Amino acid sequence: MIEIQCPRCKQYWYSDVDEGRVRLCDRCRDDLRRKRGPRPEIDLPFLIGVGLAVALDLLLIALAALVPAVFGKVLLGFAILLLIAGWAIFRVLQWEGGLEGWLFPFAGNIDWRVGRWAILSLVSGFVCLLAFGSLLGLRH
Repeated sequence: MIEIQCPRCKQYWYSDVDEGRVRLCDRCRDDLRRKRGPRPEIDLPFLIGVGLAVALDLLLIALAALVPAVFGKVLLGFAILLLIAGWAIFRVLQWEGGLEGWLFPFAGNIDWRVGRWAILSLVSGFVCLLAFGSLLGLRH
C-alpha cells in the first residue's frame, strides 16, 4: 500500500498503484465532476449541414468566378432562394401574433434547435449575394 495525500483536501488515502503523478482522493474527484456538469453534446447533423452549406457556397462561387455568364445567374438565384427561405422560416418561428417580432427580430421565444437552420440559410444566402456582387464589380 502506498500512502497518497490529496492536494485539495490534504487528507491521506491509500492505493496499490503508484502512477507517479498527483491524484485526488475519490471524494474530491467526484465532487469536481459533479460541479463540472454533464458534457455538452455535439450536434452532428448541424455540423454536417454547416459543412455542406460552406462547400456548396464555395463551389458555386468558384464556378461563377470561372464561368460568370452561366453560373453567375445560378449563384444569384441560389442566393435569393436561400435568403427568402431563411427569412420566411425565421419569421414563422417568431410569429406570436404581435408586431414586436417584425420590428425586433430577436425578441420572443424561438426554438433555436430549429431556428439555427434558418439563420444558416440566411448567412449562406448573404455570402452568395456578396460574392455575386463582388464578381459583378470585377467584370465592369
